[in-house]
Amino acid sequence: MKKYLIFYILTHLVVCAFAQTSFDSKFSQLMFDSSMPKKLLESKTMVLVDLPNFSQKEYERVSSAFHQEITKSGIDAVVYYPFEVIFSGVEVTRSFMLDFEKREIENLILLQYKGDNSKVAVLSLDLAFLIGDKPKMAWLMEGVFKEISHQLYLNSANSGLERKNFLVNEQPEQGLLTNPFIGRRSDFFSLNLKESKLAVPLTGDNSKDAAIKRVFETIYKYPYKFVANDIPDSELQKEGFQFVFRFAGGPIEVTRKLLGYDVQPSVSVYMSVLQGNKSEVKPIRKGQPAYKAYVKQLSNDNVFLGTEWDAGSTLLEGITNHLNSINKGLN
Repeated sequence: MKKYLIFYILTHLVVCAFAQTSFDSKFSQLMFDSSMPKKLLESKTMVLVDLPNFSQKEYERVSSAFHQEITKSGIDAVVYYPFEVIFSGVEVTRSFMLDFEKREIENLILLQYKGDNSKVAVLSLDLAFLIGDKPKMAWLMEGVFKEISHQLYLNSANSGLERKNFLVNEQPEQGLLTNPFIGRRSDFFSLNLKESKLAVPLTGDNSKDAAIKRVFETIYKYPYKFVANDIPDSELQKEGFQFVFRFAGGPIEVTRKLLGYDVQPSVSVYMSVLQGNKSEVKPIRKGQPAYKAYVKQLSNDNVFLGTEWDAGSTLLEGITNHLNSINKGLN
């Protein structure tokens, strides 16, 4: 029964999650609870780390310092992820949630590192909270990073909770990236886009949506219709859509890995192809944000990423690039 509930939640709520998910918006859903989750010291915990200016080096430093402190009490933090990676796209979020359920992770720690103004939240893992707007009780603290990390250790150690976690990782495990695609991945465009109506989910942010509408109205040559961001793929298919427009975004090396593109440790700059009146290339440095759009076929979950790496450094640029790429590819 639990697996069917998980599937229902994912298919009906995950679409909303990517519309506008930030650490602060998640944190604002939490209500203070003086007690820790009941199974915190006897089950697995996941940690999502938010850094205002992401860098891999700083992320690993913060994760390591936090891990060394909290595990002394028996918190089994089995995996760490950058917060933005989990919410980097609809298919990405859905796939991660299924991975977490398979690993039987029961607790969640949200950590935002801002030096003297850091935040931490400890709660039981609730998918309806994580990918929806459900309020949730949590142990909360704000302040100096070292102090709130140590206080979390003290509170959990003195919580009176039964401890069964005695063999915990000494170093934080950086989570593996998920495979977000159920169907076939293709580096070309579907010719059926010429005649099939494309569903374009809006974000729910009025200013972003107005800009997205202008781009589609100005550039895209083929049938499309804007739809609300909370409509599941199954409902879109019932409404006659054959394709849906999607995008993923995050640090460029993460976005490339998630979408199945090659990533080399020695490469510090990736060149993105910009299609317009003439083709150009734009450098995006490692660690900088990159937004890559693609199209998914609803009947079989096959995805079409196009013939070029056409990501943009902003969401709107990524959408613009990909629409120009589709126009050129289908001409």
